[in-house]
Amino acid sequence: MVSSPASTRPSPPPYSPTNHPHSHSRSSSNSSTHSRTRIRPSSTYLPPDVIDFLDDITPFHYHHEGPYDAASHHRNRSCHNRNPIDALKSSNEEALKATPPGKIADCIWNSRPLDGVAYYPPGSTDPEGNTYDYEEGSNMMTEDRGDFRRWPGMKFRDEDFKNDFDSSIRGSVTSSWKFPRFRCRRRR
Repeated sequence: MVSSPASTRPSPPPYSPTNHPHSHSRSSSNSSTHSRTRIRPSSTYLPPDVIDFLDDITPFHYHHEGPYDAASHHRNRSCHNRNPIDALKSSNEEALKATPPGKIADCIWNSRPLDGVAYYPPGSTDPEGNTYDYEEGSNMMTEDRGDFRRWPGMKFRDEDFKNDFDSSIRGSVTSSWKFPRFRCRRRR
C-alpha cells in the first residue's frame, strides 16, 4: 500500500522545555502583548485627610490606617525619638501626675477609662495627703488657638462661662438630686 502525500504527517519535534505547549516561559513577543492586555490594579494612593496633616513627625504625609496606627509596633522601632508615641510622652506624664493614685489603680486593675484627671488644682493636697504638682495646660476653648466650631470674629465672653459646672456648685447639685426609692415587695 502506497501512502499518499496528504496522509503523511511529520513527526513531532523532540521534547524540550522551551517548546512545550504549556510552558510558563514566554517569548519576548508574547510577553509584550500580554502586558498590554493585562488589567492594571487601581492606584492605592489616598490623599491626606485632616488627621494626616496633623502628623508633623516627617515632612511627608502618609495616610493613617486607623486610630491605633501611631501605637503599632512597626511605627515605633526608631531609637531617635521620632516615634509617633513619643509625641504623647510629656502630656501622658502630666496627666498621670494630675490623677489620684487610686484612680490610676482603678483604671489598670478594673479595665476602666482613666477618670479624675486634674480633679484637684496644681499644688493642692487631697484628703488622702497626696500633693499634686503638675503644669496646668491652657484652655483652648477660651484662647484663639483651638480649631473649634465657632463663627469667624466671634470670641467667648466671661458670661459664656458663668454657668459652667465647677466644683463650688458640685456639692449642692449632687445633694439636691433625689433618687426614687423602690420598695422591696415581700413574696408571700
